[in-house]
Amino acid sequence: MATLVLTLALALHGAEAINLLPSDSPSVQVSPAYWCSWQAQGRGWLFGATKLNLTKTQGDDYWRNRSHQQWMDQSNQVNMMQNDTVSGREGWAWLFPKARKDMIMVLDNGWQNGPEAVSHQLDLDPKKYPMFANASSKADKLKMFGDALKNIGWKGLGVWTIGGTPMNASTIAILRDADISLLKFDGGDNSCKQTAIAREAAPDLVVEHGLCGTNCPINGAPGSDGQWPWANAVNQAKVLACTDLFRTYDMVKILSVSEVIGRQANLLLAAYNKTTDKELLKLNPLPRRLFGGSGEPVVTVALGGVMQPMRGNLRGTPLLSNFNGYVGEGPNSRHRQHREDEITRLARWSRIAPPFSVGLMQADGSVTEKAPLLDDHILYDSHNFSLCDDACVISHHLEGVNLPQGAPARVTRNGLPLPNVSVSSGPLPWVIATQFPNGPVSITTIGRQITGVGWIEPKATVSLEVPQLESNTTIGIFGYYESLELKCKSKHALLDIDFKVFAQDLASDSAVDISAKVTWSQAGSATTLSIPGALIEQVGLSAKSRPDDVSAPGLVLLIQ
Repeated sequence: MATLVLTLALALHGAEAINLLPSDSPSVQVSPAYWCSWQAQGRGWLFGATKLNLTKTQGDDYWRNRSHQQWMDQSNQVNMMQNDTVSGREGWAWLFPKARKDMIMVLDNGWQNGPEAVSHQLDLDPKKYPMFANASSKADKLKMFGDALKNIGWKGLGVWTIGGTPMNASTIAILRDADISLLKFDGGDNSCKQTAIAREAAPDLVVEHGLCGTNCPINGAPGSDGQWPWANAVNQAKVLACTDLFRTYDMVKILSVSEVIGRQANLLLAAYNKTTDKELLKLNPLPRRLFGGSGEPVVTVALGGVMQPMRGNLRGTPLLSNFNGYVGEGPNSRHRQHREDEITRLARWSRIAPPFSVGLMQADGSVTEKAPLLDDHILYDSHNFSLCDDACVISHHLEGVNLPQGAPARVTRNGLPLPNVSVSSGPLPWVIATQFPNGPVSITTIGRQITGVGWIEPKATVSLEVPQLESNTTIGIFGYYESLELKCKSKHALLDIDFKVFAQDLASDSAVDISAKVTWSQAGSATTLSIPGALIEQVGLSAKSRPDDVSAPGLVLLIQ
């Protein structure tokens, strides 16, 4: 936050534009945000049905007969590196031009030379990636790949491997010598032996573990209460306690918001309850204890986690309508592949408010993070599934089933009270607020998925009590609002100073003075800053990159 204030102070005394964003991204160890290739690999395979000019019925058969290997085969140099100027298709390495300096590129299953069972050999497939095939060693091939991505602007390179038995120190040294930023160690090893080995052999390597639970990727099976079981949250918290980065694992994409809120909110509560157990202090230095959300970045960043988006865009790769639900597109959908600006805004927010460790546990076992608050009121998102809407439809017998998935309507992290939320009519949005340990506060509203309606983004009147409303107060505001009230009941809210209020679309490089468009008021000991929802949209969407981008607003506000 000091960098943000310094940037503004310099701008106020000169002619240059005001920029509230620090220019530098946090280190990989502080913010290991990444874009993962797995769903893009799937979209590449789905595009094959378009190229074959299949009918809807043939498209359903194409889906039924899919294989894991077909997804894996799409990890290749053409999809990664090559742009097609005729169709508009972008190679994955060229996605997110404003955000990739804040993200690692993670190669998911399929980059390795052979089946997933040999992924621990860490050998880049020379046929899939021939531009790096002539390097003299496994480490050199991966380093050449990583350097190429850094030259394009990415923060670094990460790789997926199958989980289970951990790799030994000499194997992990390959990743160290290749300057790999992150190891996505997928499943098993719930005591995090891989983290301990990596801490000795490659201290800067971020190790990620993942664990789902019963009914995965569904939170609550049909006929249940539709919520994430507490036993699953406790089991996840045990793994989080000993790893650098814990992934809350695969979810049903069309219901990703409710599912990830349910998982991560309960993970935070279970982990908070466990962090006083000194037996969890197994490693020295401590594991980083961050969490990520596997394809639902809005929820994850709102809760102070590490975003792990998998979306891209469909330019140049149109899909059969059968697959709209799977990729989050089609009529009345969230249009997930048309929300690239959202990724930019969330990635750049981490420069101001990096993700932070669950529990903020110290080496002496003390816990400095305050307990999360989970609303007793449960909201339910729901969807009636068609065959191709998700990979789990067949295995979980969901075709034609209306599935509700529930989670707390409001969640706050690290000491903030639950906000007051009201709408004039219709459904409530999900609302999340977080106090970051370096000072900033974020408030996020998120839309709903409702059977028979589709995706909607309700505009609510939201009131949040914050620790301070004084000079250098920094607030991240995400989503749609009717109005937003920020209230402070302490001495850290002063009206006898001529405050200026600046706001900046997080996808932009310049702020605007909105002082004349907001309202200050005082009642008793409470001071309130009121911001119209229309102003949040005006500023928070001002740097929209394309006419067809439908991302929600995202801005940083600074009182000075």
